[in-house]
Amino acid sequence: MQDNLQNINISPDASLWEELRKGSEKAFREIYLNNVKILHNYGFKFTSDEQLTEDCIQDVFTDIFRNHKTLGPTDNIRLYLFTSLRRRIIKELQKRKVPFLQDETEIAFEPQYFETIPDNTNPLFNTLHNLPPRQKEVIFLRFYEDMEYEEICQVMGMNYQSVRNLMHRAIQTLRARAEGKGK
Repeated sequence: MQDNLQNINISPDASLWEELRKGSEKAFREIYLNNVKILHNYGFKFTSDEQLTEDCIQDVFTDIFRNHKTLGPTDNIRLYLFTSLRRRIIKELQKRKVPFLQDETEIAFEPQYFETIPDNTNPLFNTLHNLPPRQKEVIFLRFYEDMEYEEICQVMGMNYQSVRNLMHRAIQTLRARAEGKGK
């Protein structure tokens, strides 16, 4: 009876991940198919190098497939994948000695969601575009990927208060611009 109660509370992600950890190719394929497009979208925000992004995504999934027996449990596959891809891209950019990249706080982040703003001359468009990369990323993860602050902390490798501070500064900048007080 106790086992049945524990299984009821297992999330679909946790269950699928557990199947993957047991070596299920079907689970691996499902995880890949469910996430590859969103990973491309996320990866392209760090670099316009399509090949680099695709290689990094491939590397993440190759590592998962090879190391499925030693993977830890997770109940949020998307969070695991975002974190892994972000680290992989940063590592590759550092290997390539990208000039602007002294540390990961300086990594470029250019969301394509700006294209969804109807008028590129809109002050909101310009304000979003001119936010620092980490503020763009926190807004993207929170409002476009619907992540909780704790999840954003994990993806970005930051503590909770730092993520909240980034969000606060970004929202202040956007609000000031909307009220006509910004640049």
